[in-house]
Amino acid sequence: IQGIFKPEGFNLEIAMNGSACLSAVDNKTFDILLLDSMMPGMSGLEVCKTLRKRFSPLQLPIIMLTCRTAAEEAAEAINTGCNDYVRKPFTRVELVARVNMQLAMLKEQQALRLQSSQ
Repeated sequence: IQGIFKPEGFNLEIAMNGSACLSAVDNKTFDILLLDSMMPGMSGLEVCKTLRKRFSPLQLPIIMLTCRTAAEEAAEAINTGCNDYVRKPFTRVELVARVNMQLAMLKEQQALRLQSSQ
């Protein structure tokens, strides 16, 4: 992931498990999260469920990365609150495009909120 996003100018923070991810979100503001569905301890779905109690999909986009291929898994991730779902192995181009799309939608939503508050 670092090799994909650092050259694109993204600032990254890597959490090695679900608890570390939740702790990081408690202490910092993030524009987007990439979660692995198979993290040690808490699964990516469990982390997403926990985060969705605090942040809507418009406030904190979440993209789930997984090696699972069943359509039911993708549906479960989306129904849990993930903004997008990417199967491994993914290409650099696809993942960057999906992240950029989520960030563009986040930026547009923020601009609309600002505009409506004026």
